[in-house]
Amino acid sequence: MSPSFEETFEAAALRLLATGPAIERGRIFHSEGLSTGGKFFAIPVRGELLLKLPAARVAELVASEAAHPFQAGGRTMREWVCVRPENEAACYRHMEEARAFVAGLRGH
Repeated sequence: MSPSFEETFEAAALRLLATGPAIERGRIFHSEGLSTGGKFFAIPVRGELLLKLPAARVAELVASEAAHPFQAGGRTMREWVCVRPENEAACYRHMEEARAFVAGLRGH
């Protein structure tokens, strides 16, 4: 039996949290997500991974049908996208990409 999305998220989150103290857990959208510098970047929402990414990357993921735009209050949020990672490694890669963007790391 494969792990649930919640188990996959938790495994990836623990791995990312172990990379340094700059990443924290916090509550948003009735979930416990991850933030850095006070900015959220990865949140489990209704069995999907909500990520903050550059608008161009969001458009790329949506165009490839790997994700769908996130809507809040009937409004599409330009830099937020929902994905369903197939495993813990993919979940971690998505979360790391979002963390790098939010943290303003080079190349993102």
